[in-house]
Amino acid sequence: MTEELEQLLKNLKLRRILEIYDEQLRAADKDDISYSDFVTRLVRAQWQARQEGALEMAHPARQSTGALVAGDVFPLPANRA
Repeated sequence: MTEELEQLLKNLKLRRILEIYDEQLRAADKDDISYSDFVTRLVRAQWQARQEGALEMAHPARQSTGALVAGDVFPLPANRA
């Protein structure tokens, strides 16, 4: 990663892309991934990180205790006949 790209990612607060860029670049080179797929992977990872951050902000009780809070959804075990 160039110094300029690193600074731009920091300024734009694209921290997840900053964290995974080099790893994803190596994987794209190794697996012969298209440029479009490479960028999609980076943007998807950034979006997921933001979604996770938003969930943590929406449920601050979960951050400290890990406890369930109102509105939490979890899968039920399948019925075994």
